Amino acid sequence: MSSNKNLRSTIEDEDRISSLPDHILHCILRKLEAKHAAQTCILSKRWLYVWKKLHILKFRYPNHQLENNPEDTTSSFTKSVSRFLNNRDAFTDIHTLQFVAPYSVDPKYLKKFIRYAFHHNVKFLSMTSLYTNVPLTAIQENIERLKTVAASGCKPIRLSRYFSDCQSLKWLKLDSFNCSIRLPESLNLPALEVIQLEWFSLSKSNQYTFSSCPNLRHLYLYYCTIPNDLEVLNICGPKLQNIKFLYLHRLRYLSPSHIKVAIDAPSLVSFSFRGSNPMNFVMSDLPCLDVFRIELNVQFHRDIYKRGFVLLLIKMLRQLCNAKSARLTLRTLEVLSLAPDLLVDPHPPFCNLKSLRLRSCGKCKEITPAMQDVLNYLLKKSPNAKIEMEELPKAQSSKEA
Repeated sequence: MSSNKNLRSTIEDEDRISSLPDHILHCILRKLEAKHAAQTCILSKRWLYVWKKLHILKFRYPNHQLENNPEDTTSSFTKSVSRFLNNRDAFTDIHTLQFVAPYSVDPKYLKKFIRYAFHHNVKFLSMTSLYTNVPLTAIQENIERLKTVAASGCKPIRLSRYFSDCQSLKWLKLDSFNCSIRLPESLNLPALEVIQLEWFSLSKSNQYTFSSCPNLRHLYLYYCTIPNDLEVLNICGPKLQNIKFLYLHRLRYLSPSHIKVAIDAPSLVSFSFRGSNPMNFVMSDLPCLDVFRIELNVQFHRDIYKRGFVLLLIKMLRQLCNAKSARLTLRTLEVLSLAPDLLVDPHPPFCNLKSLRLRSCGKCKEITPAMQDVLNYLLKKSPNAKIEMEELPKAQSSKEA
């Protein structure tokens, strides 16, 4: 009996986790935020330096402090991130760095963190600001923020010299952070496969920025501002497979100046566009295109814009003619129905379409006779295409309404 108790006591006292090799412990710690991983150093001598060689680092500003967001709290957060990076092993490369903070974070810290990541051969870099909601009104708020920062004379962060030395980066997700970050004219990142930009303000010098990455496969531009002097945004990539645009807009919201985007992507498989402003797409032949999605949220303030918008929309659809599957909102069909005389062309856009999914949105709940005429036109050369109706989730439907 006594020997059994001693054996049980020995098993209970044994620290089996600490006896695991470092790479196993790193797999455990990478599930935690970086500050929590660092706190494991108090467990025992075995854990004293384990966190210093983590390859995956996650820093996130506490959500419960977002509503108040006092400047001293944000400053305290960025300083803690800085201390962590200063104390980790300087010879250990970074695989992934995720940084999430309020958009008002001090630019000098952003600069320091980005430079540190590039100097440690980061492969996946994500630096985004916290937004609780992204309504259409946020676009106008972002434009006003852009104007305020421009008037303040604050110097933005230029990334050109950091990018020039980074051969490892594969995945880049960036937020403008109070308009403090600017993209260089050319990225020159040979390993880069994914770019996701949110709330960025592009400049005239970015005309060919997205054509300088030979291995780029996925491009996502969300809520980005296109300046009026940037006449054509060129996107060229031999390996580009997926493009998604979400509410690109001019510095002047609802400006009648159309955004022109030239796309040369022979390997493109998926294309998605959601927005409220007219965009003039000029696309080369897309032989590999499989699916596209178009979702319009349009509010015409002048009747003269209606016909021009419909013309641009038809032009876009024609350039997506090789697609086998499409997803459209009823609002998109409603916009097309505003100019019925433009839908009498004997050469409708689609000839290979196999599937068409329609989604209700806002006040557009049912297919009207005018929308049915649009469908008849679009599917004239694809009569066997399967049409499915997709209901919008109630929560999302109430937001869009």
